[in-house]
Amino acid sequence: MTLEERDQLQNFLRQLLQSRAAPKDVAAETLIKQACSQQADALYLLVQRAMASELALQLAVAKNAELQAKLDPLVAASNTTANQSEASIHRPPQPAIATPSLWGSALMGAVTGTAVGVVAGSILFEGIQDLVDDDWA
Repeated sequence: MTLEERDQLQNFLRQLLQSRAAPKDVAAETLIKQACSQQADALYLLVQRAMASELALQLAVAKNAELQAKLDPLVAASNTTANQSEASIHRPPQPAIATPSLWGSALMGAVTGTAVGVVAGSILFEGIQDLVDDDWA
């Protein structure tokens, strides 16, 4: 583990210790406890996966900001006041979104704004996989 990785892990664990999950979904908590009791390395693996997801999210947010910065001037240049009002008149209605459970809303809160993260995550996964393969080879 490098010093940077150690700092990232300590920061992650500090945030974890300061967090509280309330209210909890009892069924989800039971399933998690059962899985953790069957896998000795569950906490280690969960922290690794959570930290990789957090890194992917950070990369996705940065990439999204970069793409938005490139897109904004193009949109502004192509839109006129007439086009903007016409677009608002012809905008299709937004579908209703089902209310998630306690478990689902906590997950949604953790991954808000990550649609771009799918692409960044796949790129990151390949990079991490290469690093892990190199370290364990």
